[in-house]
Amino acid sequence: FASTPPGYNAASGYEINRAAVFPFFSQDIEWAMAFTIPTGPNFVFTGFVVPMTFSGSAAEVDFTLASDASGSPGSPIETIDISLSNGSELYTGDSMLQPTLISGATYWLEAAIDPADTGNNATWNSPVNVITGLFPGVVADRNLPMFPNWSATTATQAAFEIDGTAVPEPQCAWVVVLLLLGAAISRR
Repeated sequence: FASTPPGYNAASGYEINRAAVFPFFSQDIEWAMAFTIPTGPNFVFTGFVVPMTFSGSAAEVDFTLASDASGSPGSPIETIDISLSNGSELYTGDSMLQPTLISGATYWLEAAIDPADTGNNATWNSPVNVITGLFPGVVADRNLPMFPNWSATTATQAAFEIDGTAVPEPQCAWVVVLLLLGAAISRR
């Protein structure tokens, strides 16, 4: 399942930021992209691929898979940290929990600069053909601490790919069990 193809435009995208504004005060700009699991079998989430651009000494972006809460990012399901290097490249995040995502349900992939990396920013790049507007979707942002709630709108999404495998339908599992039982009986 891919929300957009892996191609990306390094010259445009959504800036993720964590900056010190005043002593003891920081500003965090976070982005989230919605996606819906196609109708059919449920889906085991194994990870994602995102294009990012970064220039600096070191930064880590925390990507969070989250549920949907009435059109905005909801409860976190899993957070995966990505360490950035200078330049533009595709980053892969592998799931340790491999949660099952429900067919037809909407989920979110959120991105935020790690709290330890104040003063850094990165860009979550747009798809290659952003000008044609072929990848509209629901995009959400928030600016902490001033605007703690997610603000969702329909816009061109940043490029990302959601990876995983389909969960076999229950009737398929019974067929496998019956075949194994039949093989065991025939060996006796």
